[in-house]
Formats: sequence, C-alpha cells, structure tokens
Amino acid sequence: MRRTRRGSRPWQLVAVLVAVLVLLLGSWAATTARAESVTVPFGLQVALFTKVADYDRTLPGRAVGVVRVVVLTRASSPESAAAAGQVLDALAGIPRISGLPHEDAVVPFTTPASLAELCRARSISIVYLTPGLVDSAEALGQALAGIPVLTVSASGDGARKGAVLGFDLVASKPKLVVSLPSCRHQGVRLSSDVLKIATVLE
Repeated sequence: MRRTRRGSRPWQLVAVLVAVLVLLLGSWAATTARAESVTVPFGLQVALFTKVADYDRTLPGRAVGVVRVVVLTRASSPESAAAAGQVLDALAGIPRISGLPHEDAVVPFTTPASLAELCRARSISIVYLTPGLVDSAEALGQALAGIPVLTVSASGDGARKGAVLGFDLVASKPKLVVSLPSCRHQGVRLSSDVLKIATVLE
C-alpha cells in the first residue's frame, strides 16, 4: 500500500505563502522608494517631529495655548491619503505636543499661497507633507517665508527641497534632516540640541 506523507503539503503551503508575502513586501517597498524614498515608518516620524517641536523656540502654539497640526495631502495620490490616516492615528496617541493640547486636521493641498494664508489665520504650528508633495516643497517653503511654522516632510528629500525637517534612514536607524536655509527663511529657531543629532543642511 502506498503511504501518504502527511504534513508535507501544509509546510509547502506555508513556504509558498511566505514567498508570496516577501515578494509583495518587496514590491511595496520598491514602489514607495520610487515615489519619494520614504524610509522611516510614519508612526515613528510622528514621535520624532512632535519631540522636535519641544525644541522649536518659535512654535506658534505657545502663544495661543494649542498646537495646530495640518496634515497636507495630495488628492490624486492614494499613497498620500494612506499616509495621512497613519499620521492621524499616531497623533491621536500623543496627548500633548510641547506641553500643550493639539488639534490635528487633514488639509488637501491646493496652492502654496492658500496654505500660507491658512497658517497665518489659524496660527498653524506644524505642517506635515505626506508622500506625493515633495515636488511642491520648494514652492511651499517660499510661500511660508517669515511664517514660523515647522514644515515636516515624510522624506529627507523634502528637507533638501524646502521643508524644515525630513527623515532619512542611516545604518538602519532613523535620522533627522534639518535644513538651516529653510529655518532662516521661515523664521524657525531650532535648539542646538536638535541640530547636534541631525543631518544639517547648510
């Protein structure tokens, strides 16, 4: 009588599923990298930029008693919408920013001028640029001239193109990227304690 090797098929199925999962994750990572080189998880980015806000001497929230965070999205980008959801979820788990309560809102990007007007009118403290907006970082930085708002990009590329703060992955560790020209342009003053641990763009 022919014997059946029980247990071989389940293990083969697991191996196939693992292989498929690896391929899918690899494909996702490659797509994300092509889109904007986002290498640091969004939840960790939120934890980092809310800590950096503690060292922002010009944070508008300190004058009005509340830190207002705008999560800027691009309507045509599914990746931007997905990132916004993760950022809001992470912010919901942080009770206070710079010792103050915070209000968070998703705002679709229209024009740099309209964002600048919103920041002035509402004393916005932090603007987070979701993936898909790196190409607009320079124009946004120019429009926000003299407005002390902490602009944060999902990638280090955003800081290189006009945002104050971005994130890179160096030796498998998250690294802050700070643009001093953007700080000066927007009137943002970050403590030297932040600059000591960041990649500083002169």
